[in-house]
Amino acid sequence: MRNAALIDICGTLFYSNTTFDFLDYYIKNPKYIRLRKRMDNKLLLIINNIIYRLFHYDYFRLRAVNYLKGMRKEVIEQMADEFYQSYLLERKNTKVWQIISDLQKKNTPIVLISGTISPIAEKIAEYINCTEISSPLEYNEDICTGKIKKDNLRNKIKALNKRNIFPPYSIVITDNIADHKLFYYSEQGIAICYNNKKRWIFSLKNCNSGITYYEEQNNTFKR
Repeated sequence: MRNAALIDICGTLFYSNTTFDFLDYYIKNPKYIRLRKRMDNKLLLIINNIIYRLFHYDYFRLRAVNYLKGMRKEVIEQMADEFYQSYLLERKNTKVWQIISDLQKKNTPIVLISGTISPIAEKIAEYINCTEISSPLEYNEDICTGKIKKDNLRNKIKALNKRNIFPPYSIVITDNIADHKLFYYSEQGIAICYNNKKRWIFSLKNCNSGITYYEEQNNTFKR
């Protein structure tokens, strides 16, 4: 597939970090709540980010997902559906959804490309009627092991190639600066900026694609 529209999910389709919001919505274990409170510590977050960049190991994310351990696949899928209906729909980024509607009228193939866990991405893609690439959970005989089978958070180009989705892309829409390399292979790009337009411009200074910067005013989302 070529000339696909690539669209991020967290902070792009929705004002939500969908993996953590999903877990927050359901997991009431005191140990999980303590883990989430530790994530408010800026020093610990910096250390976690450094470790992830060096070793591709996101301690907080992997520890949080571990609280799905022991749940049946069909139960997690039902939870994802309820989460979509009851939580995500209220947090739509209407500008991006309008673009999706316009792309569908032109029969442009749409691919949701996100690091969020697959039960969430699959449910969103089901309602949009499009392809998705995300981070699948690991199951053993349909029982979740509490692990991510393949983390596609920072390996999006590789994940696209494995699914036979190749450049050029028709458009890339994302708020995640880590996705900036995708813009270099796209005819158009929309960078959604949460008080970081200067960083975006610097990251894309050598990009020849047509770039539009959406300066987002909604401050309810934190990546």
